[in-house]
Amino acid sequence: MLSDYCQQIEAVAMDSNTAFDLEVQEHCPNAMVIYDLFHLVAKYVIYRIREDFTYKLKHDKLTRRRLKGFTKKIEAT
Repeated sequence: MLSDYCQQIEAVAMDSNTAFDLEVQEHCPNAMVIYDLFHLVAKYVIYRIREDFTYKLKHDKLTRRRLKGFTKKIEAT
């Protein structure tokens, strides 16, 4: 019964998370995936800031490593 309902879903709005993608593909194969603009922009901004800091800290390897670990924690949330 739930499977029949899922077949009727036309669109799903979500964060760009691989786990979400896989679930939608498996359970709602006819649904169009629409990514949440807020999360896409936030990830892009975090990426750009990390790249800028990495470039500025190219001679400070310890701080670069710490920054890389910190941004990975942010991206995981």
